[in-house]
Amino acid sequence: MTRQEGGQDRGTSGFELGLLSLAGCINAVFALVAKRRKLVFEEMRTELVGDRPPKAPTYTAVHGVFRIRTKAPKEEVETALALTVRICPIGALFEQAKIPVEVHAVITAPEVRA
Repeated sequence: MTRQEGGQDRGTSGFELGLLSLAGCINAVFALVAKRRKLVFEEMRTELVGDRPPKAPTYTAVHGVFRIRTKAPKEEVETALALTVRICPIGALFEQAKIPVEVHAVITAPEVRA
């Protein structure tokens, strides 16, 4: 638990593990979707933040950034990401709990190697 919740902040909280699970699911499913769509990328990372008002029993929303390094067009990345979020099994748990998840893509060009 966090210090604000009366804990000692000595480890990952259940809430943090939930977000980590969702981020991992987004990454894994995106990799599968990208492979099927022949979308080539060098790296990706999902960063999520959960909104949890004081004394709320759970998150009220999750929002974040999906960072990807690719030459693929923005529209292709956004389509693959939207499909990913829609079919991610952990995302379905958030949806069933009526916790909206919003993730937007930030695309950077691949590094030039000499």
